[in-house]
Amino acid sequence: MKLVILASLLLMVGSVAQSAPLLNIQPVSTVAVPGDILMMNVDIASATDLAAIQFDITFTAGVLSASVVTEGAFLLGGGQTFFIPGMIDNTTGLISATASALIGGGPGVSGSGTLATIVFNYIGPGPARIDLANVFLLDSTGGQISPILEGAVVNNVPEPSTFGITALGLGAGAWILRSRDARRSARGRLRL
Repeated sequence: MKLVILASLLLMVGSVAQSAPLLNIQPVSTVAVPGDILMMNVDIASATDLAAIQFDITFTAGVLSASVVTEGAFLLGGGQTFFIPGMIDNTTGLISATASALIGGGPGVSGSGTLATIVFNYIGPGPARIDLANVFLLDSTGGQISPILEGAVVNNVPEPSTFGITALGLGAGAWILRSRDARRSARGRLRL
C-alpha cells in the first residue's frame, strides 16, 4: 500500500515539474521615435524536445510596419531546418504562418533561445502592441506542446521639443500655485 502511494506521489511530482514553455516577444517593452528600426525577437524559454513551430504575429498597423522575418538560432541548434518567414500584411497588422521545423528524425531542441527575428519600422506616433496568435508547437513525436504566450509593447518617446514645453508648463503651473498661495497668505495676515 505504501509503495502504491509513493509511486503515485512521484508520478504527480514528475508531471508538475515539467512546466509549459514561455513563448514571448523580446524586448517585452521598448520606446521609440518615428523613424526608428526595431529588432523584435520571438523567444522561447524552458522548451523540451521542440521540433516544429508555427505562429502568427499581430501588431498595431499604422504605428508599426514590418519589413522582414528571419530565422533565429534556436531550432538550428538541433540540425537542419525548413523555415517559412510568413506573409506580412502591414495594412491589417498581421504576419501570418511563420513556421520552422527540424528536418529528419531525432530529438527536438530543449532549452531557451530565439526562434525568429522581426524587423519593424516605427512609423508612430503612439503606443503599439505586438502579440503572438495561432501558435502551434510540436515535439519530435508530433505531440502538441502548449506554451504560455507573452506579447510586447512599444511606447512613443516624446519629441525633444516637447520636453521644453512640458517643463515650461510645469514651471508656469508651479509659479501660479506659489502666487495663489502667497496671495492667500497675505489676505490672512490683513484680516488679523
